[in-house]
Amino acid sequence: MGTSIDQIREVWQFDCARCGERWRTEYRKQRATDQSGSAWEYVDPGGARVASPRVPPVCRACGYVFVRSRLVP
Repeated sequence: MGTSIDQIREVWQFDCARCGERWRTEYRKQRATDQSGSAWEYVDPGGARVASPRVPPVCRACGYVFVRSRLVP
């Protein structure tokens, strides 16, 4: 039995609580299913693995560590 991959496109918005910087990032959430089960992971549009957007990044403008993240409907 081979491996199957399902992908979902998600856009997340990030808002810095300090400086007000706001940006959006597109992710592909993919589920790889094989003989041992399935696992979800996030990849960027180029296909490289990235951290979950639920773990907010540091603000790209001011370096503040409290950045709110939300899934854009």
